[in-house]
Amino acid sequence: MSKLRQTNNASYKTFAYAAIEYLKTREKQAVDVSFYNDSIHKYLSKIPKTRENYPILFDIHILLGNSNKRRELIEPALQNYVIAEDFALLANDIERIIKIKGNIALIYQDMEEFDKALDKGKQTLELIEKNKNKLAEKYYSSKYKKMSNVAAIYATLYKNDTLKNKYAADSSLHYYNTILRSKDFNFNDYYLGKVYYGIGTIYSLKRQLIKASFFLEKSLELFRKSKSQSYLYKGYYNNGYNYYMLNDIEKAKKTF
Repeated sequence: MSKLRQTNNASYKTFAYAAIEYLKTREKQAVDVSFYNDSIHKYLSKIPKTRENYPILFDIHILLGNSNKRRELIEPALQNYVIAEDFALLANDIERIIKIKGNIALIYQDMEEFDKALDKGKQTLELIEKNKNKLAEKYYSSKYKKMSNVAAIYATLYKNDTLKNKYAADSSLHYYNTILRSKDFNFNDYYLGKVYYGIGTIYSLKRQLIKASFFLEKSLELFRKSKSQSYLYKGYYNNGYNYYMLNDIEKAKKTF
């Protein structure tokens, strides 16, 4: 990106600045925000809004949105994503449209606008189904990610108000179980582990703790194989809490 920044092409130069800002933000490095903002906007305005530039304009705005999201600037991130969605639609780029709708769904979830998040998530799933042939080998990975997102949104709804949103637990389980039942998803250990973890978490929230521990144990086995430290941490913690609530103190101590 540093080399690309030296080009005289406004599109590539802007992309390079946006990518460097995002990478530094993601890696928690020091970022001179005003410098990158000034540089990006200086060259962004020079990119002609022509059809050939729609894909890179999309890529620039999604990077800007990702940087803002990681800095917890949710409203600016949403604005960037909405602009990116416009360019994806103008280009009629199905993969980019699917990607950005998923990002917008996650932003709405962060804003606790769950109805909007679910609407975007379900729109995306419909789009994936309509474009199954066009997506080819990316169909199942796209479908897995979006179904997981919708399941997670329902889980958050249920967690926030278990009495008011009783339906949300079953809706979340429906999406997770649909993923598990499909023989077409070519899972690796990590992604299969996340599905079991999601199911286990829902059963924990429902206080069906024996079921919860069954699924969490299966997720831990898969996370150990894939060496996923962050999910191992969360899985052990949740399972330890389940055993504690079941008054199985020795298992709880061992798990913690």
